[in-house]
Amino acid sequence: MSDSERTTASPNLKPCRARNLIRLSWPPKGEIKSFLTDPYDLTDEHLYEAKGSAAREKVRMAVGQLLDYKRLMETPPRKLSVLLPHEPSSDIRSFLAAYGIGCTWQQEDGRFKSL
Repeated sequence: MSDSERTTASPNLKPCRARNLIRLSWPPKGEIKSFLTDPYDLTDEHLYEAKGSAAREKVRMAVGQLLDYKRLMETPPRKLSVLLPHEPSSDIRSFLAAYGIGCTWQQEDGRFKSL
C-alpha cells in the first residue's frame, strides 16, 4: 500500500471523539509546486505524516517532512506525529521521542494507539 493510499485509508482516528481533519496545501516561498500534508487535526492542532510502512527509512522521511512543514506553517502545529500501519520497533519509538514527535499506529483490532 502506498503512502497516499495509507493516508486515505487511515484517518479513522476517532478513539473517543470526532476529529476535525483536513489536509493543508501551500507553495513554499520561491517554489512552484505546493506541499500537500497528510491529516491535520484542527481541534488539537496536530499534524500527522502517514507512511505505508514502519521501516526506518520511511519514518526518517516522515520526520523530515513534519519538521519542514512545521517550519513553513504560519501557525505551527502544537503536536507532530507519524501515522503508521503497525507498531514500530522500540528503537524507532525512541528516535521519535527524542525529537518530541508522537507515533500513532493501527492495532490488529482496527483501533489506533498513540504514544
